[in-house]
Amino acid sequence: FNQRALRAIQNTLRYGWQRTLVVSHGAILNRAINGLCGSPLPEQFWSNLKFAFGDLGFAHFSYQPAENRWTLLEFRSG
Repeated sequence: FNQRALRAIQNTLRYGWQRTLVVSHGAILNRAINGLCGSPLPEQFWSNLKFAFGDLGFAHFSYQPAENRWTLLEFRSG
């Protein structure tokens, strides 16, 4: 589960897509965001860092590859 979330992010970066829309269940989005933040990814479903994604919720990130930095620009819980 964790590896799938991180692999999706890696593929997006590898292909050099400038803009990407990811539509997914809130749990996998949380795992991906945990990976972006460098949080340890336990195999359990829980984590210390959680975003309350509801129906139609989204997060908007920006990535600066030269600095390997992710910035959360907007979050709407839905």
